[in-house]
Amino acid sequence: MASNFEFMKPYSPEIARLGTQAEAALHASDTDVCEALTSRLGRYVTAELFRRNGLLEESADPSVRIALLRQEKIIPESVADILLSLDATGYGVSADGSSRTQAEMQLRLAHKLCSWFVQKYGYQAPDEETASPSAPELSQPEAEAAEAPSDESFAQSQPEAEAAEAPSDDLAGRVHMEISAQEIVTYALVLAGMRPVRSVTIHNEADTPIRDAVLTVTSEPGFLRPCSEHFDALPAVATVSVESLRPVPDGAYLAGLTEAVNGVLRVTLSVGERVLCEAEQPMQALAFDQWHGCRVFPELLCTFVTPNHPEVIRITTRAAALLGEWIGDPSLCAYQREDPNHVRQQAAAIYAALQEQNIVYAMPPANVGVMGQRVRLCDAVMEQKLGTCLDLTLFYAAALEAAGLHPLLVVQTN
Repeated sequence: MASNFEFMKPYSPEIARLGTQAEAALHASDTDVCEALTSRLGRYVTAELFRRNGLLEESADPSVRIALLRQEKIIPESVADILLSLDATGYGVSADGSSRTQAEMQLRLAHKLCSWFVQKYGYQAPDEETASPSAPELSQPEAEAAEAPSDESFAQSQPEAEAAEAPSDDLAGRVHMEISAQEIVTYALVLAGMRPVRSVTIHNEADTPIRDAVLTVTSEPGFLRPCSEHFDALPAVATVSVESLRPVPDGAYLAGLTEAVNGVLRVTLSVGERVLCEAEQPMQALAFDQWHGCRVFPELLCTFVTPNHPEVIRITTRAAALLGEWIGDPSLCAYQREDPNHVRQQAAAIYAALQEQNIVYAMPPANVGVMGQRVRLCDAVMEQKLGTCLDLTLFYAAALEAAGLHPLLVVQTN
């Protein structure tokens, strides 16, 4: 019988193990062990959050550590409440008089905690080099009870659990999805923090709800890191819009692209090993030096303005020397003098410094079959002594910004 914590294995085998053992203990009616295991699961997740966010574990008090996670805004209030509740069970604190009801509630909270963890960190591949914190060791009686529940009590709970886990045949062909996503993904979009996937709409036309479903986002080639979200239940005869998916673009991959690549964004809805439906959308990954044009976020053209580039510093240094020759003062002091004419003189000196480079107009770099335009960055312009209108405009804007002035880019369309 598959555990409800099976989905955690790719992200944290230890968390999956603790959750699975807690389930087995509850099926064996050993509520004390179940509560002890969910408490350990909560403390393990707390330690994992500290590790993933680079926090120092200065206190062993779980409540202090949870408070720090909340203070650093690593966890929302709802997750903090779950962690505190799970920790309380480790000291035998019960919310009511029924130990089984309490254990069941704690197990549900542990499952919600795991679902949140996957939603937040599911895009991260398991860290093989950095060791995760060791899972809390169980005492011998706890381990035996968790791993070897009695056959009788396990057999009584198994049919009920399998019925909940197995998707009904009524769902076959009656679940559909629609993707709302960007048509392109670029390194500039990564720098701007843009979301490549806006939403996924799930249509369940069956009379049966979908339980324990996982929505997974992948891409080919891997310009997006995979991510997933777990749902306890998706209602019957309903449409659900999911806007919380946050697949992270792979910045290293996109920064290394020298040519555009046609790819596919794929979203899969599954229950266990069964895929209920799948949707795809073409997505193009552009070269790192390619502006994607005016169709999508044209304002991101400013990401190609690089005021800290070494070649820009060379131009502003020469501009300061020219300004000293013209007016006897080489200061590039931007707007400090509150003199519009001095601002014009600084801009003119920067233009003259660029003009001295004898840069020749040239056609844009080859970009057959793709949108927008390839951009020669500052070093390419200076090395080749070639540039398009766009290349030189961006270079000039970068030099103005390096001098403390505020350039404005205006794009004219035919």
